[in-house]
Amino acid sequence: MRIGGGAVLLIVPLIAILLFGASVAWRQLETIDPIMTGSIR
Repeated sequence: MRIGGGAVLLIVPLIAILLFGASVAWRQLETIDPIMTGSIR
């Protein structure tokens, strides 16, 4: 099963956006609720 070049070009930016969004959300969580994020770690 081979993935086409077009699919890879679509998947790579999607992963980057997801990672960026996760890091931004994590930072906002830290500023809003440091106790909760501290307990998760």
